Amino acid sequence: MSQDDLAKRLGWHRSRIAKIESGERRAGVAEFITIARALSLDPEQPFINQAALTMTLPKFRPSSLPMKAFGAASRPSTICSR
Repeated sequence: MSQDDLAKRLGWHRSRIAKIESGERRAGVAEFITIARALSLDPEQPFINQAALTMTLPKFRPSSLPMKAFGAASRPSTICSR
């Protein structure tokens, strides 16, 4: 899609699109979402993919936490014995 086509679709001046594309002007969050939707893209997708690549969850081991953190004086009993 050309800058002219996108500008017409958004109702913006072509120069605004050109400045964003060249880096002369930064697109705000609202502009980013508007542009993404005009291009039939999901504006959240780049962030979801990035988060999936970089996010690491801490390993949770209940045995590593002091029991007083759970408000108990001793280890809780097993809920399921299987």
